[in-house]
Amino acid sequence: MTTKPVVVRLLVVIFLVLLAGFRPLSSQAQAVPRLSVSVSPSWIRYDSKTVGFAGSTDLFGGTGAATFNLNTWFGGTAQIFGDYGDHVHLKGWMAGPQFYHQKFGGVLFGHVLFGRAQTRLETVVGNRELDVARCYALGGGFELPLGQRFSVRPIEADYLSSSATGTSQHNVRISVGLVYRWGALKATPKLP
Repeated sequence: MTTKPVVVRLLVVIFLVLLAGFRPLSSQAQAVPRLSVSVSPSWIRYDSKTVGFAGSTDLFGGTGAATFNLNTWFGGTAQIFGDYGDHVHLKGWMAGPQFYHQKFGGVLFGHVLFGRAQTRLETVVGNRELDVARCYALGGGFELPLGQRFSVRPIEADYLSSSATGTSQHNVRISVGLVYRWGALKATPKLP
């Protein structure tokens, strides 16, 4: 069994959970938790032309993240990720600020993350190159609460910049995920 059917099946299961169990919380102010942990299968369109391949490469894998929120609109998040293809493997970690806006019965979020990534390249003749360098991601997504403890992310999209063999790669990462939540942040009352 290849990675692609597994990812597709997982995406279908997450979508069905969303359809079957979505009930908006009674208060939108509770849509942002104090602490959350997420797991997300992901797909990266890797810019492998910059490292000598004929075209871009599809990588499949996953991301794990933990987010601590200071209030209903700002927090910090840390991610680990690993995505793999036939001749390219990309894994690493990133951390940075995350911003929120409550809308449509859920939460829109955006982040700017910085960290390090390890890129492993395997050529047709068996040569392997390993490079560890900086990476960063600009992106965001949408999260729908399923109750006090769980949320689903029907979409998260990032521009992911990595570096291998002295060149920069301009990648796109798409993921979906499930989120486990602790605590609920209330919106600060507005002054009259």
